[in-house]
Amino acid sequence: GLTHGSTREVRCQEGYDASGGSAKQTITCRDGKWDSKANLTCKARCSEDQLSPYRGTYDISPQKGDLTHLAQRTLMCKKSAIHTCGPKHYTITCRDGRFDRPATICSFPSCSDGVKSGDEEGVDCGGSCSKDCSSCSDGIKNGDEEGVDCGKTCGKPCPPSCTDGIKNGDETSVDCGGSCPKDKCPSCQDKLKNGDEEGTDCGGSCKSPCKECKAPFKTTNKAYRATASHGGDHDAIDHGDGVEVECAKGYYQAIGEVESDKDLCTTEEAECDNGVINTNKLRLVCKKPTCDDGVANGDETGVDCGGSCDRACVSCTDGVQNGNEKGIDCGGADFRPCRN
Repeated sequence: GLTHGSTREVRCQEGYDASGGSAKQTITCRDGKWDSKANLTCKARCSEDQLSPYRGTYDISPQKGDLTHLAQRTLMCKKSAIHTCGPKHYTITCRDGRFDRPATICSFPSCSDGVKSGDEEGVDCGGSCSKDCSSCSDGIKNGDEEGVDCGKTCGKPCPPSCTDGIKNGDETSVDCGGSCPKDKCPSCQDKLKNGDEEGTDCGGSCKSPCKECKAPFKTTNKAYRATASHGGDHDAIDHGDGVEVECAKGYYQAIGEVESDKDLCTTEEAECDNGVINTNKLRLVCKKPTCDDGVANGDETGVDCGGSCDRACVSCTDGVQNGNEKGIDCGGADFRPCRN
């Protein structure tokens, strides 16, 4: 039986490995309780199955090897794949049973990838794609048209309207004044890029010229920052030029419904607009971590648990009786049976 002074050897369960320190430890029964001196830290291994989704579009190196906690694999786009965004190659790390998501995004040509590829005549149109590219007879305002199937390369001038983005007819400014509503006339103080402005309230008929963006770059939303490659390599960016941005420290990328591979990109180009990097209408969405977002982020030690979250994470290796365990790391619906 287990009497006072009895000992047991503690090891990580199958699928887990000791992270630092000894691979095994001994605990002692003292007056009916196991002592709490054992500080064995067990981390889950990753699996080859987690790499399977990448094998079609990425070259992975090394191809084989251990998959213990902190094991790494480097991913590059296959020669037949398209490099959609991110660095040319990216190293993912196994962290307690899960690999990081790669910042390098690769895909094969498709009619929904947001890139002109394959036999397409335009972005996701023409060639083998069912969608026709813009023309002057498709009933849609597209390409460089100034209206529906009129203006610019279509040749046929567009009839004046209050929504065509052009100063024409009896308008006193773009789409306002004359027979159009006067209250929609742009100004140089409305915090919008409108009228003949070259940027937000600058250039054109505004007295103030548009300013360049200077490092350290200011963004319209603090959830974003310029990537490291732009943080120190450039002292200034001209108005209208682009700069790569990413989620700022303390924020994470929130991925909703994925319509194309570009939705997975961890960086995106944003434009310098009158001294500020405009991040208002990006595909990349950055949010503050919360304890109910369904993602393990911030200081959480699991999905929406641990760290600063009120809910503690439950595991079979934490040395604590929690969750629906019947004993320390045993029993209950999800754990190994307890021994007598």
